[in-house]
Amino acid sequence: MDVLDQNDIDLKNCRGQGYDNGANMSGVYKGVQTIILQRNPQAFYMPCSAHNLNLAGVHSLESSVEMKNYFGRIQLLYNLFSGSPIRWKILTETTGLSLHQTSQTRWSARIEAVKPLVKRPREILLSLQKLRDLDLTADLLNDVKSLEKWIQSFEFIIMTTFWFKALQAINYVSVSFQSENITLDDEMKLMRILIEDLTRFRSSWPELINEAHLVASSLASYGFQSKLVQKRIRKRKNLYEEARNEVHFYENDEKQFEVNVFNTALDTLIQQIKDRFQAAEKTTNSFSFLWLSESNNRSSKEKEIEQPSLEEKYKTLAQIDVNDVDEDKLILEVRHLETLKRANLFGPKEYLTSMKLLNGIYQKGLESIFESIESSNSNGFRATYPIVNSSDMSDQLDGLLSTTINNAFNDSHVSKLNLTEMPVCLFIPIWKVPNYPDGSSRKQLVPGHKIYIDHVKFSKCNKSHGTNRFVNDLLVALVGDTSYLSSVCLSGKQSNAHSDKVPKPKICQDLVDGV
Repeated sequence: MDVLDQNDIDLKNCRGQGYDNGANMSGVYKGVQTIILQRNPQAFYMPCSAHNLNLAGVHSLESSVEMKNYFGRIQLLYNLFSGSPIRWKILTETTGLSLHQTSQTRWSARIEAVKPLVKRPREILLSLQKLRDLDLTADLLNDVKSLEKWIQSFEFIIMTTFWFKALQAINYVSVSFQSENITLDDEMKLMRILIEDLTRFRSSWPELINEAHLVASSLASYGFQSKLVQKRIRKRKNLYEEARNEVHFYENDEKQFEVNVFNTALDTLIQQIKDRFQAAEKTTNSFSFLWLSESNNRSSKEKEIEQPSLEEKYKTLAQIDVNDVDEDKLILEVRHLETLKRANLFGPKEYLTSMKLLNGIYQKGLESIFESIESSNSNGFRATYPIVNSSDMSDQLDGLLSTTINNAFNDSHVSKLNLTEMPVCLFIPIWKVPNYPDGSSRKQLVPGHKIYIDHVKFSKCNKSHGTNRFVNDLLVALVGDTSYLSSVCLSGKQSNAHSDKVPKPKICQDLVDGV
């Protein structure tokens, strides 16, 4: 707030805010978004959808001990083989695959850690058995025996089958969120589809357990079990006049696993998704009726609940935009828009989106009729609300680029320049598919950048092997010829031989003045 006041930025002109899901930014009581909403109710808060989905998965993992142990064992398996080149060679030669550790930043990416267990459970077990021939410490040998027993258990087969299917559905949505073309209404459609898929998956326990039995029977010759190990039930003697704890006993271990592990994890995941996307849903519902039909604007359960009439939605939207549009004029425009939508003037109502509606108004020259609707606050700006906060990826390069350019120009004040604020640079995370020596490849998100300077486009990957090329292209775009800059200079150390050719601070000052 102090920074806004110091720069004479009026918070009343703010129409949207978005951050990651840290408590200091997204807190309900003392978060930045709450403080801004108290000063300006029109500054709609849009939480980062990728962070929300990640946190929903993290909380579902905490639902039971079995869930925690499962991913803990996967990480232990990875640590065991990756801790030695010899052990890793045994793994790759036996399985033909590479193991992956459980991702902590993008939870849905854990499907890459589960996938080898689905495709090569027998080969992974054989790799563990080969490790016994090595000279291992007592702790490592105990880990090998423990992992062998775990992989051969029926619980491992059930959990692997379950999480592979669940993570597939979640990962598809998470990757879709990274697209530049995903809008706010697309986000809500994806979340509704995901919730429906998870709800449908929750009722498919018989199919899941049958599939697990088929897998176990095909691997029975390798010692894989087809029954859950019955755990001893702890009994406690009640004291005198103490209320007796009613413990429910299920007819078999599979039913107990279904209720206490399978259903609990999915119920937690579904509820977490619903709770964490309430802010986005509230923002969407306040204006999505402009382009969505009633059948597309609500889920099946919402249709059973009495919803506000269109007249009430018109008035609510007018009250939200009270500082930008005239209430009576906006209501008349929305009513006229409904008539044109019924005539399919902007295309079939079932496939109408916010951007299609906005483009249709301009293509048909109707912007003078729908001035309030196409205004930046009512529709145009909200149609472009960002759903993913990518600032974390950009911030990782601030120090690198600032320090490198500082060394190259020999000008200390450049280090204070935040390059992500430069109007000529656009920093976004991109996907790269690196190829590894063993011929394998996997898709991973890395801090990549697209730089637009004087209509010249550069796309470089910020990895150790490409940093110098990336910075060199950036300097070429900024100052032209960089032949006077040696590779030593680009790596952070300035060459004395070329010190007389280093640009004067005036170039850097012009760069700062242009921001």
